[in-house]
Amino acid sequence: MKNIEYAPEELIPIVAELANKYTGYEHSSISYEKAQMLMNAVLYCIHELEITDSNTLQASSIPAREAYQAGREIVMTKIRKLQNLYNDFISDFQDFGSLCLKDTIVKRIPWFLLHYDAIYAPQETLLTLDYPILKHQGNASGIDLVLEYVNCICLEQRFLKKFDIAFVTGTLRLYHEDYEHMIENLCPILLQRIIGHMILHKPFNDFRYTEEDQAHMNHFLEGKSPADVNTVIAEMITELIALYFDNDILLQDYLSLVIGDIAARLPYLPLYSLPQ
Repeated sequence: MKNIEYAPEELIPIVAELANKYTGYEHSSISYEKAQMLMNAVLYCIHELEITDSNTLQASSIPAREAYQAGREIVMTKIRKLQNLYNDFISDFQDFGSLCLKDTIVKRIPWFLLHYDAIYAPQETLLTLDYPILKHQGNASGIDLVLEYVNCICLEQRFLKKFDIAFVTGTLRLYHEDYEHMIENLCPILLQRIIGHMILHKPFNDFRYTEEDQAHMNHFLEGKSPADVNTVIAEMITELIALYFDNDILLQDYLSLVIGDIAARLPYLPLYSLPQ
Protein backbone atom coordinates (compact mmCIF):
# COMPACT_ATOMS: atom_id res chain seq x y z
CA MET A 1 0.00 0.00 0.00
CA LYS A 2 1.41 3.42 -0.94
CA ASN A 3 2.03 5.83 1.92
CA ILE A 4 -0.06 8.96 2.02
CA GLU A 5 2.17 12.02 1.82
CA TYR A 6 1.28 15.62 2.55
CA ALA A 7 3.37 18.72 2.05
CA PRO A 8 4.75 20.40 5.21
CA GLU A 9 2.56 23.46 4.61
CA GLU A 10 -0.51 21.22 5.06
CA LEU A 11 0.77 19.61 8.24
CA ILE A 12 2.29 22.57 10.08
CA PRO A 13 -1.05 24.36 10.75
CA ILE A 14 -2.40 21.16 12.36
CA VAL A 15 0.72 20.90 14.53
CA ALA A 16 0.41 24.59 15.46
CA GLU A 17 -3.20 24.07 16.52
CA LEU A 18 -2.21 21.09 18.65
CA ALA A 19 0.64 23.13 20.15
CA ASN A 20 -1.76 25.88 21.19
CA LYS A 21 -4.03 23.38 22.88
CA TYR A 22 -1.07 21.57 24.45
CA THR A 23 0.22 24.78 26.08
CA GLY A 24 -3.24 26.03 26.97
CA TYR A 25 -2.75 29.03 24.67
CA GLU A 26 -0.34 30.48 27.27
CA HIS A 27 2.87 30.32 25.22
CA SER A 28 3.67 31.39 21.70
CA SER A 29 6.34 28.73 21.19
CA ILE A 30 7.26 25.22 22.26
CA SER A 31 10.52 23.29 22.25
CA TYR A 32 11.73 21.49 19.17
CA GLU A 33 11.24 18.16 20.96
CA LYS A 34 7.58 18.94 21.73
CA ALA A 35 6.98 20.16 18.19
CA GLN A 36 8.43 16.92 16.84
CA MET A 37 6.24 14.94 19.23
CA LEU A 38 3.14 16.72 17.94
CA MET A 39 4.17 16.27 14.31
CA ASN A 40 4.59 12.56 14.98
CA ALA A 41 1.14 12.53 16.57
CA VAL A 42 -0.36 14.01 13.41
CA LEU A 43 1.49 11.57 11.16
CA TYR A 44 0.47 8.64 13.36
CA CYS A 45 -3.22 9.53 13.02
CA ILE A 46 -2.95 9.98 9.27
CA HIS A 47 -1.27 6.59 9.11
CA GLU A 48 -4.22 5.12 11.02
CA LEU A 49 -6.49 6.18 8.19
CA GLU A 50 -4.02 4.83 5.67
CA ILE A 51 -3.93 1.33 7.18
CA THR A 52 -7.70 1.11 7.41
CA ASP A 53 -8.42 -0.72 4.15
CA SER A 54 -11.93 0.64 3.68
CA ASN A 55 -10.60 4.20 3.76
CA THR A 56 -7.53 3.84 1.53
CA LEU A 57 -8.98 5.51 -1.55
CA GLN A 58 -10.64 8.19 0.51
CA ALA A 59 -7.44 8.93 2.42
CA SER A 60 -5.43 9.48 -0.73
CA SER A 61 -7.75 12.23 -1.95
CA ILE A 62 -8.71 14.29 1.12
CA PRO A 63 -6.95 17.27 2.75
CA ALA A 64 -4.43 16.59 5.49
CA ARG A 65 -6.63 18.04 8.22
CA GLU A 66 -9.52 15.75 7.31
CA ALA A 67 -7.20 12.75 7.13
CA TYR A 68 -5.79 13.64 10.54
CA GLN A 69 -9.22 14.04 12.12
CA ALA A 70 -10.48 10.79 10.62
CA GLY A 71 -7.37 8.99 11.78
CA ARG A 72 -7.68 10.42 15.27
CA GLU A 73 -11.22 9.05 15.45
CA ILE A 74 -9.85 5.63 14.48
CA VAL A 75 -7.39 5.91 17.36
CA MET A 76 -10.24 6.72 19.75
CA THR A 77 -12.27 3.79 18.43
CA LYS A 78 -9.32 1.46 19.02
CA ILE A 79 -8.97 2.71 22.59
CA ARG A 80 -12.62 1.91 23.26
CA LYS A 81 -12.15 -1.49 21.64
CA LEU A 82 -9.14 -2.21 23.84
CA GLN A 83 -11.03 -1.17 26.96
CA ASN A 84 -14.00 -3.37 26.09
CA LEU A 85 -11.77 -6.29 25.16
CA TYR A 86 -9.87 -6.01 28.42
CA ASN A 87 -13.03 -5.73 30.49
CA ASP A 88 -14.49 -8.81 28.80
CA PHE A 89 -11.63 -11.17 29.59
CA ILE A 90 -10.00 -9.87 32.78
CA SER A 91 -12.71 -11.18 35.12
CA ASP A 92 -11.75 -14.81 34.43
CA PHE A 93 -8.19 -14.23 33.26
CA GLN A 94 -5.79 -17.00 34.30
CA ASP A 95 -2.04 -16.52 34.57
CA PHE A 96 -1.35 -20.22 35.36
CA GLY A 97 1.27 -19.10 37.85
CA SER A 98 3.34 -17.05 35.39
CA LEU A 99 4.38 -13.91 37.24
CA CYS A 100 5.44 -12.19 34.02
CA LEU A 101 2.09 -12.83 32.37
CA LYS A 102 0.22 -11.68 35.48
CA ASP A 103 2.20 -8.47 35.84
CA THR A 104 1.86 -7.57 32.17
CA ILE A 105 -1.90 -8.11 31.98
CA VAL A 106 -3.12 -7.20 35.46
CA LYS A 107 -0.90 -4.16 36.01
CA ARG A 108 0.57 -2.81 32.79
CA ILE A 109 -2.41 -2.86 30.45
CA PRO A 110 -4.60 -0.86 32.89
CA TRP A 111 -1.67 1.53 33.36
CA PHE A 112 -1.53 2.05 29.60
CA LEU A 113 -5.27 2.71 29.41
CA LEU A 114 -4.96 5.25 32.21
CA HIS A 115 -1.95 7.14 30.86
CA TYR A 116 -2.15 6.83 27.06
CA ASP A 117 -2.33 10.26 25.42
CA ALA A 118 -4.44 9.77 22.31
CA ILE A 119 -4.36 13.47 21.36
CA TYR A 120 -0.80 14.67 21.82
CA ALA A 121 1.22 11.44 21.73
CA PRO A 122 -0.78 8.55 20.24
CA GLN A 123 2.46 7.14 18.82
CA GLU A 124 3.90 6.47 22.29
CA THR A 125 3.55 2.97 23.73
CA LEU A 126 4.59 4.10 27.23
CA LEU A 127 5.35 0.64 28.59
CA THR A 128 7.18 -2.57 27.94
CA LEU A 129 5.11 -5.70 27.42
CA ASP A 130 7.51 -8.16 28.98
CA TYR A 131 5.45 -11.30 28.49
CA PRO A 132 6.33 -12.35 24.92
CA ILE A 133 3.55 -13.15 22.48
CA LEU A 134 4.07 -15.39 19.45
CA LYS A 135 3.35 -12.77 16.81
CA HIS A 136 6.03 -10.34 15.69
CA GLN A 137 4.57 -6.82 15.78
CA GLY A 138 7.12 -5.10 13.58
CA ASN A 139 7.25 -1.35 14.00
CA ALA A 140 3.81 -1.01 15.57
CA SER A 141 3.50 1.41 18.48
CA GLY A 142 0.90 3.11 20.63
CA ILE A 143 -2.62 1.77 20.55
CA ASP A 144 -1.88 -0.38 17.50
CA LEU A 145 0.77 -2.37 19.34
CA VAL A 146 -1.14 -2.74 22.60
CA LEU A 147 -4.47 -3.63 20.98
CA GLU A 148 -2.87 -6.32 18.83
CA TYR A 149 -0.98 -7.58 21.86
CA VAL A 150 -4.19 -7.98 23.87
CA ASN A 151 -5.90 -9.65 20.90
CA CYS A 152 -3.10 -12.23 20.97
CA ILE A 153 -3.46 -12.67 24.73
CA CYS A 154 -7.17 -13.35 24.20
CA LEU A 155 -6.30 -16.10 21.71
CA GLU A 156 -3.82 -17.55 24.19
CA GLN A 157 -6.39 -17.53 26.97
CA ARG A 158 -8.86 -19.34 24.73
CA PHE A 159 -6.26 -22.01 24.07
CA LEU A 160 -4.81 -22.43 27.56
CA LYS A 161 -8.11 -22.37 29.43
CA LYS A 162 -9.57 -25.14 27.28
CA PHE A 163 -7.49 -27.68 29.17
CA ASP A 164 -7.58 -28.70 32.80
CA ILE A 165 -5.51 -26.29 34.86
CA ALA A 166 -3.63 -29.17 36.49
CA PHE A 167 -2.58 -30.38 33.04
CA VAL A 168 -1.39 -26.91 32.05
CA THR A 169 0.54 -26.18 35.24
CA GLY A 170 1.86 -29.72 35.39
CA THR A 171 3.20 -29.39 31.86
CA LEU A 172 4.82 -26.07 32.72
CA ARG A 173 6.39 -27.55 35.86
CA LEU A 174 7.87 -30.42 33.89
CA TYR A 175 9.27 -27.97 31.36
CA HIS A 176 10.90 -25.84 34.04
CA GLU A 177 10.88 -26.48 37.77
CA ASP A 178 10.66 -22.75 38.47
CA TYR A 179 8.41 -21.85 35.54
CA GLU A 180 6.62 -19.14 37.52
CA HIS A 181 9.62 -16.86 36.98
CA MET A 182 10.18 -17.62 33.30
CA ILE A 183 9.85 -14.85 30.74
CA GLU A 184 8.62 -17.21 28.06
CA ASN A 185 5.35 -17.76 26.22
CA LEU A 186 3.28 -20.59 27.71
CA CYS A 187 1.47 -21.73 24.57
CA PRO A 188 4.32 -23.49 22.73
CA ILE A 189 5.17 -25.44 25.90
CA LEU A 190 1.64 -26.76 26.23
CA LEU A 191 1.13 -27.25 22.50
CA GLN A 192 4.36 -29.22 22.25
CA ARG A 193 3.14 -31.69 24.88
CA ILE A 194 -0.28 -31.94 23.24
CA ILE A 195 1.28 -32.68 19.86
CA GLY A 196 3.55 -35.23 21.50
CA HIS A 197 0.58 -36.94 23.13
CA MET A 198 -1.26 -36.99 19.82
CA ILE A 199 1.73 -38.66 18.16
CA LEU A 200 2.01 -41.20 20.98
CA HIS A 201 -1.78 -41.67 21.33
CA LYS A 202 -1.61 -40.79 25.02
CA PRO A 203 -4.36 -39.05 27.04
CA PHE A 204 -3.53 -35.44 27.84
CA ASN A 205 -3.52 -36.03 31.60
CA ASP A 206 -0.88 -38.77 31.45
CA PHE A 207 2.49 -37.24 32.31
CA ARG A 208 4.47 -40.49 32.23
CA TYR A 209 6.81 -41.29 29.38
CA THR A 210 8.20 -44.79 29.02
CA GLU A 211 10.99 -46.30 26.98
CA GLU A 212 8.29 -47.52 24.63
CA ASP A 213 7.10 -43.95 24.19
CA GLN A 214 10.63 -42.84 23.39
CA ALA A 215 10.95 -45.62 20.82
CA HIS A 216 7.61 -44.62 19.30
CA MET A 217 8.72 -40.99 19.05
CA ASN A 218 12.03 -41.99 17.47
CA HIS A 219 10.17 -44.16 14.96
CA PHE A 220 7.81 -41.29 14.14
CA LEU A 221 10.72 -38.93 13.46
CA GLU A 222 12.90 -41.44 11.63
CA GLY A 223 13.40 -40.62 7.97
CA LYS A 224 11.36 -37.41 8.12
CA SER A 225 12.84 -34.12 7.00
CA PRO A 226 12.14 -30.96 9.03
CA ALA A 227 9.60 -29.99 6.35
CA ASP A 228 7.86 -33.36 6.74
CA VAL A 229 7.63 -32.96 10.51
CA ASN A 230 6.33 -29.41 10.12
CA THR A 231 3.60 -30.65 7.80
CA VAL A 232 2.47 -33.34 10.23
CA ILE A 233 2.40 -30.88 13.12
CA ALA A 234 0.38 -28.41 11.03
CA GLU A 235 -2.14 -31.17 10.30
CA MET A 236 -2.37 -32.03 14.00
CA ILE A 237 -2.95 -28.39 14.92
CA THR A 238 -5.75 -28.28 12.34
CA GLU A 239 -7.25 -31.40 13.91
CA LEU A 240 -6.91 -29.97 17.40
CA ILE A 241 -8.59 -26.70 16.39
CA ALA A 242 -11.44 -28.60 14.74
CA LEU A 243 -12.01 -30.86 17.76
CA TYR A 244 -11.76 -28.32 20.57
CA PHE A 245 -12.07 -24.81 19.14
CA ASP A 246 -14.80 -24.86 16.49
CA ASN A 247 -12.33 -24.37 13.64
CA ASP A 248 -11.16 -21.03 15.00
CA ILE A 249 -8.90 -19.99 12.11
CA LEU A 250 -7.42 -17.05 14.02
CA LEU A 251 -6.29 -19.35 16.81
CA GLN A 252 -5.01 -21.90 14.30
CA ASP A 253 -2.95 -19.27 12.49
CA TYR A 254 -1.59 -17.98 15.78
CA LEU A 255 -0.49 -21.37 17.10
CA SER A 256 0.93 -22.27 13.70
CA LEU A 257 3.57 -19.56 14.19
CA VAL A 258 5.53 -21.96 16.43
CA ILE A 259 5.35 -25.12 14.30
CA GLY A 260 9.08 -24.98 13.60
CA ASP A 261 9.96 -24.58 17.28
CA ILE A 262 7.77 -27.53 18.25
CA ALA A 263 9.28 -29.70 15.54
CA ALA A 264 12.76 -28.94 16.87
CA ARG A 265 11.78 -29.85 20.43
CA LEU A 266 9.86 -33.05 19.72
CA PRO A 267 12.87 -35.41 20.02
CA TYR A 268 13.42 -34.10 23.55
CA LEU A 269 9.82 -34.28 24.74
CA PRO A 270 10.30 -37.46 26.83
CA LEU A 271 12.91 -35.56 28.86
CA TYR A 272 10.08 -33.45 30.27
CA SER A 273 8.53 -36.27 32.25
CA LEU A 274 7.76 -37.33 35.79
CA PRO A 275 10.32 -39.65 37.35
CA GLN A 276 9.44 -43.28 36.85
